[in-house]
Formats: sequence, C-alpha cells, structure tokens
Amino acid sequence: MRNLRSYTRVAFQEHWCDRCCNYIQPGDMYKAHVELREEKKKHRIIVWKYHINPGCDFPEDPEDEEESEIETLTQPEELLLAA
Repeated sequence: MRNLRSYTRVAFQEHWCDRCCNYIQPGDMYKAHVELREEKKKHRIIVWKYHINPGCDFPEDPEDEEESEIETLTQPEELLLAA
C-alpha cells in the first residue's frame, strides 16, 4: 500500500465517511487519503474520506464503560474516600 496523496477539503456535496459510516454533509471539513494497493497482478486506487471538523460521531463503546467500573471497584478504599 502506497500513499499517493492526502488532502483536506470543505465538502460541497455529500460524501461517505469511511470511519464512522455516516455522511459528510456540505460545509463539513473532511480529510482524504488516496492510496495505491498492489495485489498480485492487480492495482487498485482507494480513496478514504473521514470527518475532521466536526469530528466523527462514534457510538459509545460499551467496553469503555465496563473498564471504568472495574477500575473504580479495584481501587483501595483510601483513594475512594479521598476523592
């Protein structure tokens, strides 16, 4: 995989965000990477686009919430009382 170019633009039309799978609306800023993929005898040019302003609105990851609960439960009582 070889990066051919990268650019930042303001959208004039709707584009598909390859990171969060939502539309990039006109007026939003987005970043794009143009890559060349070389696979055996085939060459493919791929363009990746994603939001930068406003950023991608990812759904919350339930594992992050579970990890924070586990960290709270494993702390010593002195630290919890001081907080």
